[in-house]
Amino acid sequence: MLYSHHTCSDLVAKTLGLDHITFRFNKMTASEVESDWKQRNTDRKLDFIHMIQMLYYVTDPEAMVSFFRSLLNKDGKLLIILVSGIPYQSHTLPSQMDITECFTAGDEKGELLLDFLTEVLEFSKNASPELKAGVLELLKHPECSREVDGRIIFNNNLEALVLTP
Repeated sequence: MLYSHHTCSDLVAKTLGLDHITFRFNKMTASEVESDWKQRNTDRKLDFIHMIQMLYYVTDPEAMVSFFRSLLNKDGKLLIILVSGIPYQSHTLPSQMDITECFTAGDEKGELLLDFLTEVLEFSKNASPELKAGVLELLKHPECSREVDGRIIFNNNLEALVLTP
């Protein structure tokens, strides 16, 4: 079902319990939103962005997804819905990694693991103490890792999508 901009605004206005949520409806293309956002030069982050059946219309979908991901808060969500019509199978590839050494100051293996996990060369040397502490806190969080026999085991599960012709 297609909704006009006006209809969506009306639905939000009529829905109880949304007073604490700010909605912004943009009748713009994704490229126009990106341009507008960059022009305003804001550090503002968003909690939820949806990209529903729109990636077909952008020149560089990967760059567009990357840009919108950069706008998310730490716990923000980006929802992408596409009608591909392409059959696929989804497989979870279990993977875990012992990251205990990351929590020992000066440990060479721990420093290399932090570089790998953050994708930043010499992360510990270049990051502020606050950033490093925040990353370590996040890595130790139960949603990312679990403790087993005094070791910190990071959940590094991967998902593979296998497309068929």
